[in-house]
Amino acid sequence: MGIKNELKALAAEKVSALISSEGIDDAIYSVFNKLGKAAGITTTDDLTNKVEKNCLVVKARLPSLGTLLDLFSDEEVESVDKTGKYLVVDTDGKILYRVDAEETVIDREILDLFNASEERIGCIKEHILPMGVPIFERDVKKCSVFWGKDKLCVLKKSVSFGEVEFEVLEGDVKIIHKKGQEIILYYCGREIALLHEVQMTLKNGYADRFIVESSSKESEAMGILLTIAIALIKS
Repeated sequence: MGIKNELKALAAEKVSALISSEGIDDAIYSVFNKLGKAAGITTTDDLTNKVEKNCLVVKARLPSLGTLLDLFSDEEVESVDKTGKYLVVDTDGKILYRVDAEETVIDREILDLFNASEERIGCIKEHILPMGVPIFERDVKKCSVFWGKDKLCVLKKSVSFGEVEFEVLEGDVKIIHKKGQEIILYYCGREIALLHEVQMTLKNGYADRFIVESSSKESEAMGILLTIAIALIKS
């Protein structure tokens, strides 16, 4: 290697040493903030400052570029949780629910929801071959949602004429789309939660997906279970 290439390699090493995973994530946050605001999607902080009800944040596991950078360095990668497919935290960052993905031999997701006491709340099973209406529907996904051992509902997502639509095929659950990025969930005719889709802020291997306003503490877990089901088939 010539002296010129040696100097280039040394300079690259020094520059990479100055680049932190936090700095990369901060730059990504800034870009996402601008793109999200242009699309009318608000941030988690914007919403949590306005929400007065019981408010929780649903986070999906998604390694950030900063986390990937740490994987190729000598630094230990910090993660909020190494096993949770999704995490649900309060506004102080405390983990209240965790979602684990079961090992399957077929190409579908089976997700189990646990509370902070490690009690299993329910599960979500993705359908293997979801079918939609030919020509009019594409990107169709379906899942069955179980509250404990009982089937709560079957949900379907499709894209029709450029719009993402959710439909309840079975069960006493109802989904209402409000204007913008809001969804209202009902069970047996009673509102249980209001969902706000937020821009995907990446940190420690997780990305914000939804803010959930529960109508009551009693309906909180069911609202979270249905939100995870929507996040699964929406992705």
